[in-house]
Amino acid sequence: MVFRAVLTFVLSFGLANACSDGLHFPEGSWPFCQELAPGIIMYYGVTGDFLKLGLSVSAESDAGWSALAFGGNGGMKGAQQFVVRKVDGRFVAEERYSKSFTTPQLQAVQQVQLIFATEESGHVAWGILLPLNSCEEGERYGVEDVSIMQWALGAGHDFLQHVRRGSMRVNLLSGPSNLNLADLKNYKKVCAFFDLKEVIPDIDNKHHVAAMTLAEDPQTFRYFHHMISGWCPEGAYTHLQTLEECDMTPPGCSPGFFVFSAGNTAGVLPAEAGFPIGGVGKRFLAFQVHYYDPSSNFGVQDSVGVNLFIADRLRPHDAGLLTLAAGGLWPDRQILADIPPGLQNYAAEPVLVPSSCTRESKAEEVTVLSQLYHAHGAGTNMTTEVFRGSQRIGMLRQEKLYDYNFQTFAPTGSFRKLQRGDELLFTCNYNTSSRRSPIKWGKGVDAEMCISFLMYYPAQELKGVWYVEDGLVYCDGASHAWHNVSRAPSAPSPACVSRGNLFSQPALDLLVAMNTGKPTDRTPPLQGQVGQVAVAVFAARMSWLLSFASLFTFLA
Repeated sequence: MVFRAVLTFVLSFGLANACSDGLHFPEGSWPFCQELAPGIIMYYGVTGDFLKLGLSVSAESDAGWSALAFGGNGGMKGAQQFVVRKVDGRFVAEERYSKSFTTPQLQAVQQVQLIFATEESGHVAWGILLPLNSCEEGERYGVEDVSIMQWALGAGHDFLQHVRRGSMRVNLLSGPSNLNLADLKNYKKVCAFFDLKEVIPDIDNKHHVAAMTLAEDPQTFRYFHHMISGWCPEGAYTHLQTLEECDMTPPGCSPGFFVFSAGNTAGVLPAEAGFPIGGVGKRFLAFQVHYYDPSSNFGVQDSVGVNLFIADRLRPHDAGLLTLAAGGLWPDRQILADIPPGLQNYAAEPVLVPSSCTRESKAEEVTVLSQLYHAHGAGTNMTTEVFRGSQRIGMLRQEKLYDYNFQTFAPTGSFRKLQRGDELLFTCNYNTSSRRSPIKWGKGVDAEMCISFLMYYPAQELKGVWYVEDGLVYCDGASHAWHNVSRAPSAPSPACVSRGNLFSQPALDLLVAMNTGKPTDRTPPLQGQVGQVAVAVFAARMSWLLSFASLFTFLA
């Protein structure tokens, strides 16, 4: 594998537009929208304890069934899917879930209501109603915790493999964020070691990075494992220098501000924060790229790069990157037993960030923007819990079904504020049922890792916390100290709290109020509780409404 330094820069961000199609999705009922692809638009909005979620697919897309999904990592694996299709000539809405890359199965208890569905001259539009949080049997995500979604289209209405799909970042509660392109400057950048003075003339002054994307080389991206940045001292390396072999942080350099991995290729910061570059210690940038080439295609030339988007003025806060390393990143110093084979669920030794470590923070409170989990082929799920004193107060992020090919910096859920003195408990689980020999910890793809990166602001001196051995962690902060830690805290998980009952009067009142037009397809309710309640209430209130909205859940 030959690594070549390149200069790249791309400027491409979508902006949110006013949301209304003039017929099915009036802005008063559907306040937010996102274009998922040309001719495919998602509409959404929250009313009370319910989420309204809609999709408009142009005739040119030639869609049969269509679906939106809440996904823990952007892949079908671990996704809660909402499929709208025709069964016996009538539209139905189905809630499905997939634990692997197989056909998603119907949830035992359906938690979706079809508001309306139309198909006119090939153009498909539909809307569904969901509770903000359901405690019914099944695998689900609370709406406020959803940050990654998917869409998919099928060729016909039989629920077979999709013909088109995509994923996107969302905020279902407050809508898409706008990135003002006028606030960004276009600077070129380079892979490997480089002197920012060559590409940003006023680099002696501090700047803020507002966003960054990975510039993939389509010919070689299949070999890509990860990319990690670092800051290097002046004089240690030269502009455009490359090294054929280097560690995750090159000798003499300190951790940088971006991490890319398979499935994680972009990051956008909020308007109040940016990653600092320029000024003292922020002139010489490096990044290390790790390739995985099982075929030994030596001599392949790669042109992977990074696009940096620089704000035209400093933002209120510096953003920071915190590394949690439970296993694999420091294999020569971490004392960890090999992962045994033949186990369906193996929990690795968790890393505890002790309060003695976080008390070094100069800020009383920090805001976590997003979190990335990283493991290899045996990784199944990861969690980061927050403890304050003896109380478990929240979960930063839970990766229900981890997949190496769909890693991403996903915004954390409803809990995002950390206080000085909080403790973090980071845990990884693995499935080794198909393995015949123990798995060692290390950076190679045939080994395993348990790492997490937290993007947050305002930046603090603490750069990372490393598990060393039972009862000992290393905090790479102001004190660079080894900390003795007790056993990980334990506390029961909080009970599930439902928000939104699809069989309630508020749900039916909301459906009645959403008089958006009459569809071409009428679907009488199926037999069962949902259909019976819908018919009884609507017959008494507005007899013609059933020609507008299909109020049923597809029952398995």
